Amino acid sequence: MRGPLFFFEAWESDKDAELQVCRKTMRALFKRRITPLPFAATLKEFDEVLQQLALRQTTPSIFVINTFWAENLLGELDARMGEAPALFFRRGLSADKAALIGSNEGNTSVVRGMKPRLAAVWGFGAKNTDEVSELAAQCLAQFLADGNFNVIEKQSRFALKALPRAGMSGQGEGGRH
Repeated sequence: MRGPLFFFEAWESDKDAELQVCRKTMRALFKRRITPLPFAATLKEFDEVLQQLALRQTTPSIFVINTFWAENLLGELDARMGEAPALFFRRGLSADKAALIGSNEGNTSVVRGMKPRLAAVWGFGAKNTDEVSELAAQCLAQFLADGNFNVIEKQSRFALKALPRAGMSGQGEGGRH
């Protein structure tokens, strides 16, 4: 049996709730009757969830992390994630790719500095969070069914092309980081 998806989304308030891409992805998965969906919003909760999973002798199949508001925590999350694959959601702030990379440099460089693992980085913004979370739910459901990470990695490239049409830009990256 494949382990559950594990979501992490650090959120300090309900301000900008439309950017809570992990929670929206979880809702889409619940509609598909995919459970359990462990979730954490702090490092303490992250550790508690991992401990509960260990008591059940299971580990996450994949980590799904919204890097917005969590940039300073990524190094500590990395140390706890082992070699499990990860889907990172990265907030895009500009339609200009060069400006986007510059404005989120810390976020991207931290992800690139993590342990080598299968990883994909999907861009999202306030105008396309619903579309991105629905696509993520589809890909994650398929990943749970067949264990093939390629569907997530390939869609990160599609999401990159689709984002400017949605009014936001993002950077899709796939493969080992």
